[in-house]
Amino acid sequence: MTTVDGLPPGIWTLIDFPGVGAVSEPRYTIQFLPTHLVDVLADCNRAGGPWTGGDGALSITITTSTMAYCPPDSLSQPYLLALNGVSGYTAMEGTLVLHGAAGDMSFTQ
Repeated sequence: MTTVDGLPPGIWTLIDFPGVGAVSEPRYTIQFLPTHLVDVLADCNRAGGPWTGGDGALSITITTSTMAYCPPDSLSQPYLLALNGVSGYTAMEGTLVLHGAAGDMSFTQ
């Protein structure tokens, strides 16, 4: 499998969020681009910014975001804050776990 500095390519969909548990709707995604930018879907908002790391270490800085009003059950803002606090990752067959101050976020493809 081709990777981007150790991160598996493609769009990753959030399936588990700290303090919430399972996330059943595909309203939250992240993609690590070879240009060292992330493309993020955060419910009704789009966001992005630079990332650095590889081989288990990871830092994400969200620098741009739309500010649409999302439904009351939205995790848009907590999700973006959690991405800013990411410090590492674990990639397994079809699963990506981002580790950070808010806890572990699990993604699938």
